[in-house]
Amino acid sequence: MDEIKIKCKNEIRSFFGLTLINIVVAALIMALGIGFGITQLLVVINSGEILLTPLFLIGAGFTAVIAGVYWLTKTAEILYGIDQINSTYEQLPQHPNQDQVTNVFVEMLAHYRKNQPLIGTMTSLGRISGVIFIIVGCLSLIYAGYTLLVSGIVIEGLSQLAGGIIAACVGIGSFLIAKYFKSYAGVWETRLQMEPTIQDALKKQLEGN
Repeated sequence: MDEIKIKCKNEIRSFFGLTLINIVVAALIMALGIGFGITQLLVVINSGEILLTPLFLIGAGFTAVIAGVYWLTKTAEILYGIDQINSTYEQLPQHPNQDQVTNVFVEMLAHYRKNQPLIGTMTSLGRISGVIFIIVGCLSLIYAGYTLLVSGIVIEGLSQLAGGIIAACVGIGSFLIAKYFKSYAGVWETRLQMEPTIQDALKKQLEGN
């Protein structure tokens, strides 16, 4: 039973990690949208003319901000549910019985089923953002290496090197978390389909919500 408890904790951590990745993605979308929109707005102000292209880009920037806020709100809702599941887990005794651990699994399955389409999108975004971070990190590392070879040890090269390492690590972490979460989601799908006792408990949990 202790082994099942550890497995339960790992599944909760995977759920939390995926949500955290998506919160970071939403925050980056908001930041990029704000920066892009303001830059184009300054172009319009400095030129003193109403140009179609900058106006379109301003609209795109603030659309990105709205999308970021929306996604941040949705992922925050998922995170709230995970916090509740984790609170239930933390209340387990050191050596819980089967029913106590099953209750945590049922809460997790209920949260997953209720938000399944959204969580599927979160998984895809986690993998896509992971690939993007890895590419950006590798390009930054290549550019940093070139800068250091040409100019020697300079602050610009070192900052690019640090940024590239961080981006690559974040990307690898994002991709792996999304990948592991996908495997857990497959296990949850099997539980939902194959275990009548889980189905009954899940039905009661959903009715209670």
